Formats: sequence, structure tokens, C-alpha cells
Amino acid sequence: MVYRVYVEKKEGQTHEADSLLREIQDFLQIDRLTGLRLLNRYDVEKIESWLTDMAREGWILEKDSDMFGWLAFTQEAPRNLRYRLEPQEEGTGWGDTPDPEIRQICEEYGWEYVDSYGKFYIYRSIRPDAREMNTDLQVQAAAMKAGKRNSTMTLILDFILLGNLFSDFLQMPFRSLAVLGFWFHFIHILALIWVSVDSFLHWRHLQKLQKQLKANVPLNHRKPWRKGATFHLVSKFAYVLVIFLFFGALFGSCSQALELELDAPDTADYPGDPPFVTAGDILPEGKFTSRPSLADYNTYLETGTFFAPKIVEWNEHGEILLPDGSVYDGILRITYYETRYTWLAEGLLDDLYREAEDQRHFSLLPTPDLDVDELICYNNIYPTILIRQGKIVVEACVGLEYQDQYLLEAWAQRMAEMLIRE
Repeated sequence: MVYRVYVEKKEGQTHEADSLLREIQDFLQIDRLTGLRLLNRYDVEKIESWLTDMAREGWILEKDSDMFGWLAFTQEAPRNLRYRLEPQEEGTGWGDTPDPEIRQICEEYGWEYVDSYGKFYIYRSIRPDAREMNTDLQVQAAAMKAGKRNSTMTLILDFILLGNLFSDFLQMPFRSLAVLGFWFHFIHILALIWVSVDSFLHWRHLQKLQKQLKANVPLNHRKPWRKGATFHLVSKFAYVLVIFLFFGALFGSCSQALELELDAPDTADYPGDPPFVTAGDILPEGKFTSRPSLADYNTYLETGTFFAPKIVEWNEHGEILLPDGSVYDGILRITYYETRYTWLAEGLLDDLYREAEDQRHFSLLPTPDLDVDELICYNNIYPTILIRQGKIVVEACVGLEYQDQYLLEAWAQRMAEMLIRE
């Protein structure tokens, strides 16, 4: 974007007009333009043509100005400058400058180093009679090969990250949907696909340029660049929006979880009755007494997503005193999922079971015959139960014991009765 300001200088008002013009320039800072590149970072020919046209309009690229794709231009008198993008040597990193000896040779031939732009160096001619930097097309093709190799490594890394994301999601897709929500994963996957496609287009374009040079067809340094520039700019802003949405969702989820964990309310302060059986409900004839703990016991966290409007993590630590004087002592950890759809609850139970099955101490336990849709009992350090009734899934670690006898079956029976009533 270029600002143009016209100020009419009437007779006798020259000083006022000049003053107004300076104020407008100071306000808009039009003596210095910072803008997002309008072209793909790998379209060498169009970028060279664009920079040349900017110089002819009086916008001169500043030295060392590239910052995450933003370029800075200083407004000067229009100049006929030629710009060239040269691939970096193999082994150089982002932001590296050319070898001092190479820079000196280029300056002797009338070419000045300006900036490092991605995996390219930007030079410009400082003399109108400066000959082309590279007259041997085969040498240019070899240099382009190094740039393509760098692009290949980036492309491979992008595909590895994308593959890992899909792999992690496919391992527990239903739990991911329930806990993190659909849009979080959708935006994450969309952003990685976008980056991977961009890397692939980068690699393919450099490959075409390399083949073109090998066929002794020189680059078009004045290639029309305006065609497609608007589409690229719109897509770039859309990509930035996707990235902001992803990190916004990630930050929101993490900050909410951290806030809840740091200030988790006490189980005694839960509003109303929990929608599941707690330690005090397992044996009605006994009396439960919570025990203070330095961990997160005797607290709860309640969250929710679109697919699982209600998720409650419940942790208790204490003892149940029976009338005969016997005491059940230990912990009760419950995660309660109230999902929106039955198919999601079914998949969620399968995900939770597969996760438990991969643990070192996993072993199946006898499952009582209860009137619920699904029930699985297993041992994973402590006896644990997975139970599903309709759209509700409950995972409970029942570590309340008395002389190596756990309350697993009693808890399952009570929980089944409660869910059926619901």
C-alpha cells in the first residue's frame, strides 16, 4: 500500500501548505513504508520484478529489513534499480549473509548486497552498466539445486509434523474430540496442511526454475507480478488468522486448565449432588471422612466442550468407617463425561480402554453382571472401572480398600443404579 497526498498550494499560503504536508507525512509516516510481501516467497522472478517497480516508484528496499516476510522501504527519488535473488550456499542458515569475498566481487561488478530473504540473498545493481551477476545458466541451475535441497528438507519436516499430528489424533480421536473439541483439531490440522502445501509449492517452483535453467532458458527478471498478488495477499491474511485462532484456542484451553488446577474448588463445595457415586455414597451405612492431602485430592474440576458439554474430574482421599468398626481407606478418582452423541460415548470408552491397556500394570478383572450398556473392570495399579450408559461415560479408579478388599463391585453396582435412574 502506498499513500499519495496532494496539497494545493494557493498564492500566499506556501508556508502553510508545506507545514501541513510535513504534518501529514509525520502522521502517516509515508517517508517509510513497511508492508507484507505481495508474492510467494519462492517466486524469484516476480519478486525481482516487484522490487524493481517499487524502486521506480521511489520506494527503495532497506538493508537487512526482512522480518518474518515484512519488508521495509524508504521513500526516495525514483531510481532505475535492478534486483536479483541468488540462492544461498548449501549449509547456510536463516539470516546468514553472503561470504565477504563474494560480496566484494559482486560490488566490484556493480551489485550491492541488500538483505537475506528466506533462503535467498537480495542484490541490486548500483551502476546502470552493471552486467548480469550470473551469465552461465548451468551455474545458476546448480545454485538453484542447493536452494531446492533446503526446500526439500523443510517439506519433509512439515510432512513429519503433519503425520505425527494425525497419528496422535487417530490414537484417541474420540477422547480428543470430547476433551479438546472439534475446532481446536480442525484449526491445528488446517494450519499444518497449509504450511505443508506451501512448502510443496516452494519445492516444485524451484524444481521448475532449475529445469528451465538447465534447458538454457534464462529467468524472466521482469515477469509481470501483479497477476495473483491480490489472491496471495488475501490468502496470507487468512493464514495469519488461522494461526491466531489456533494459538488463541490453545492459550484459552491451557489458561483455563491452569486456572482451574491452581484454584480447584473443594468437593464439599460442589453445587448440588454430583451426577455420579462419590466415596460417601458407596456404602450408605458407613461414614466417609475426607483426609487433607497435599495433592489435588478432595477437589474437582468441571469443564465442557461442544461434543462433551459436561466433564467432571473428581478426586477424593479419605476413609469410610462402617458400624462394625472396619475402615476402608484410600482414594477415589472419577472422570465423568456427558457427551452429546451416543456414538461419541461408545468411541470414548474404547479410547479410554485402549489407553489403559497399554499401561504396564494392566490386567482385566472379573466384571459383574450389571444392567448397563457397557462395563469393563481392570487393574491399573488400582482397580478401575469403565462404564457407559447411553451418552454418559464414567472412568473411576476405586482405591478404597480394607485388608486388600476393594469396593470396586459395590461402587459399580451403585453407579449402574444411578445411571439407569438418570
